[in-house]
Amino acid sequence: MLYGMMLADLILYICLSLVLGTLLLGAIHPSLQPGIYMPKKAVAGMIIGIMILSAAPMLQVIYFFVTEFDYTFGFVLAYVLGSYNAGHGWLITFICGLLLIILLHQRVWNQRPRLQSAIGLILAIGMLAGIGYTSHSSSLYGFTGFFTHSVHLLSVTIWLGVLFVVAWCTKRPENWQAWLSWMSPFAMICYVAAIASGLLMMLSFTDNYAASLAVPFGQALLIKHALLLPLTALAATNSFLLKGQLARQPQWNPVRWLRVETILAFLVLVGTAYLSNQSPPHDLVAALESGVIPLSPLWTLFYEPFGQASLYGLVQLGWSFTGVAIAVLALAFVLAGVWMLVRFRSVWTSLGLLVCSAISLYTAVMLSVHP
Repeated sequence: MLYGMMLADLILYICLSLVLGTLLLGAIHPSLQPGIYMPKKAVAGMIIGIMILSAAPMLQVIYFFVTEFDYTFGFVLAYVLGSYNAGHGWLITFICGLLLIILLHQRVWNQRPRLQSAIGLILAIGMLAGIGYTSHSSSLYGFTGFFTHSVHLLSVTIWLGVLFVVAWCTKRPENWQAWLSWMSPFAMICYVAAIASGLLMMLSFTDNYAASLAVPFGQALLIKHALLLPLTALAATNSFLLKGQLARQPQWNPVRWLRVETILAFLVLVGTAYLSNQSPPHDLVAALESGVIPLSPLWTLFYEPFGQASLYGLVQLGWSFTGVAIAVLALAFVLAGVWMLVRFRSVWTSLGLLVCSAISLYTAVMLSVHP
């Protein structure tokens, strides 16, 4: 069940990223981007996918009432749509998605495709807002939780969406310098917004990052954070060094570089999908004592289970020689991965080194925990 929900969320985030990226690029003047081709049928299919997959939280609530209380499906469906955040959020996503599909197939917009894409982008953000309304943050913290989750999801998906579309759907490799002139600051804004909103959500979910590593939620959070190291390094490389390369060789095609970045971005989305299906440890000790949240198998790879659940509340991060040494190794892997890509254009070797940097950073943090 968990992995099925995780797969559904992963596909949902990918579809959402591609739709947002396609519509944003469609709203920008063609001279400021490479030649992109994304079939309308594919965009419509992804919108339908978002409408279906975003119904998962609502269907979980419906399943609970039908199986536990033996209510009819129709009665529970009407009740959830009218009374629960999961139902309200899905209705917003469904209505915005339906309007977006209708908009994309209106021939009256053929003469003004950029305006059509701009209006479509607003509707797609409305779909995202509906998804944010069904989140853990929204349920627990009201508007503040809804806003921070939606900003985080939007900043990640629209940034990575543009990257995915340009890296894999470019048919005419042109206008790279013009594209980088706006993509670099745009990516930086999205990155800062994602980090800021992510920190706010993390602080609201747990007041002890180190202690949360004992449960699946904290492990998923650490894996996601570890993957940000190579992704950040590669994004910075693509933002700054590509400009110099294109200045020397205007006809050079950087698609292979961008595709390496998309693979790391995909791994971040995998971590996000896994994270979204874990229960936040609001009261870690009580949750472990009652068995509501299980101990993470990844934690037991590094430490033996404690005899008393109360000891997990005392876990802290601290300095250790082994942890610092492996953190330095992680940095070395990042620099080597970037060097292999820039100097030798060895895509797969670079990707392997960058993944090793994420694994090393994860290990460094785990070995710096003091039970």
